[in-house]
Amino acid sequence: MVSIHNYQMYRHIEHPGWRLSWNWTGKEVIWNTVGAEATEQGDCSGVGAANARPHCCQRRPVMVDLPPGTPYNRQVANCCRDGVLSSLVQNNLTSTAAFQMVVGEFALATDIDGNKEPEKPWHFDIGVPGYTCSNATTVAPTRNKVDKNRYEQVLRKAFPFALHFLRVLLHLHHHTGLHHPRIELNSA
Repeated sequence: MVSIHNYQMYRHIEHPGWRLSWNWTGKEVIWNTVGAEATEQGDCSGVGAANARPHCCQRRPVMVDLPPGTPYNRQVANCCRDGVLSSLVQNNLTSTAAFQMVVGEFALATDIDGNKEPEKPWHFDIGVPGYTCSNATTVAPTRNKVDKNRYEQVLRKAFPFALHFLRVLLHLHHHTGLHHPRIELNSA
């Protein structure tokens, strides 16, 4: 799950909305998305079968929010507002956007313990003047609450199939240095 949180107290993101982009480190492809879409598919001729084409093969994908009225089977919570985000004070319920994506074919790196993990994407941009993004950083894996007493951790060893387990936080910094919006990529 990718979440974009606007923690600016008074600055909202207006139409045409956010356009989240980043650079992959390897030959990653986006197989599927819900709640947003890539602006271009790119050259996917060397990936997948004719009946199973990836959603996006761009080295630098650009994701945009879906419009209001998008069919429910293409929505997730906090999507589909055409990229418009309210400020935190204006409306905290619409100051967040979200979408899901399934990623494959990613480059692997070795961490300090010798474990293989996907390389983190880099050079994030929200496509809104006055905002910049910091580098991605890995944080603790997401835990999902199963019932009143039990949590399950997202499996870290499932990385060949999707990037869902990697949780990454990014901060968008407005040049005033006040409250920081944030992008969060996690496994929810």
